Amino acid sequence: MKVLWFSVTHALYDDAPGVKHNGGGWISSLQNIVQNIPDIELGIAFEHHDMVFKKKSGSTTYYPINALKSPFAKFRKAISFSQEEKILIPKCLEVINDFKPDIIHVFGSEWCWALIQEYTTIPVVIHMQGSIPPYNNARVPGLGKFEILRAHRFNLLKVLRVWQDIRQGRKRALREEKILRMTRFYMGRTNWDKALSKLYAPNAKYYYCAEAMRPSFIQSPSTWTRPRQTLMRIVTTGNAATVKGMDVILKTAAILKGVAGLQFQWDIIGTRDISFYESFTGIKSSSVHVNLLGVLNSEDVANVLLRCHAYVQPSYIENSPNALCEAQLLGVPVVATFSGGIPSLISDNVNGILVPTNDPFLLADVLQELYKDPDKAMALGLEARRTALQRHDPSTIARDLMHAYEDISGVSI
Repeated sequence: MKVLWFSVTHALYDDAPGVKHNGGGWISSLQNIVQNIPDIELGIAFEHHDMVFKKKSGSTTYYPINALKSPFAKFRKAISFSQEEKILIPKCLEVINDFKPDIIHVFGSEWCWALIQEYTTIPVVIHMQGSIPPYNNARVPGLGKFEILRAHRFNLLKVLRVWQDIRQGRKRALREEKILRMTRFYMGRTNWDKALSKLYAPNAKYYYCAEAMRPSFIQSPSTWTRPRQTLMRIVTTGNAATVKGMDVILKTAAILKGVAGLQFQWDIIGTRDISFYESFTGIKSSSVHVNLLGVLNSEDVANVLLRCHAYVQPSYIENSPNALCEAQLLGVPVVATFSGGIPSLISDNVNGILVPTNDPFLLADVLQELYKDPDKAMALGLEARRTALQRHDPSTIARDLMHAYEDISGVSI
């Protein structure tokens, strides 16, 4: 069977030392699984600066698409949103004509790759990641035009960039809704993304396939045990996007410091700049023991997690955040918001704790109570690891993926 992926990341194409995606992406992990399935010939297309049309490595053919990397192409895309698909879709069709796949697997409904469904009769399955329409709806509460101006200290250039991002986000949402309505085959992993597919395309077929995790977490020789130090260490992994809850972290940390009197440190992996949220909330990260670690490789992420007392996912919306799953795989007790697909990963007070979105007061209370109850923390962590190992088992993922491929393409191997 020939399977062609369209991916927003480079998968294992340039697997050189680096710290992109906090040490690697889940599509790379899935490629590691698929490469071990006999009789699968894999093609992977993605945007890249390389000038070659294709490059073969083992059983995988890579197609680095260099279409929007020049300054002129970037300018065209910036001034006209539709230029992205006008430039990329013809390149995608060149790849399809060259590789001649039995099935096309597109990662993410929010990217223009999925529009190829309009131009080919080859079956296309969309692998749900996030989704822009509900993400746009879940931006930081109270974040209006004046707040954006104030938080950026009335820097008009920064404000114009933000407003341009919001404008582009609205257009991307409309495009994604079009994609969701035309899709016949979906692949996902949570009740949330299944509900979205059913809402937009009630006659489409949905296939479950859990997310592939990085080997350093699946095969970790170390598992979490509660640190003996009196300083409580909290960890969150995430970027500075407005749905990730960085403002909630600052507000919760302020409550922990000012009301609870808890001695703690809150490490944030993935960004070194949350100045916008500091201005928005009026809370400096350095004043409430919030420590910005930046992007780390997978080994360093694991080491930080193994030294913490709890992992927190404070997002306003998510599907199934990798970072949360990785913490569970290590046996770290997790606290997360009841949003999006997260309830498909956590059974409340069984393998983690769920809290409402944007409730820093309850989150602060849950964290201090978890710190005071080491037996509960250990029980939550053990159950989190057990369920995560089962959920992310590579052999199960390979089986579910092949079932979907065979059913959609009609090709049996």
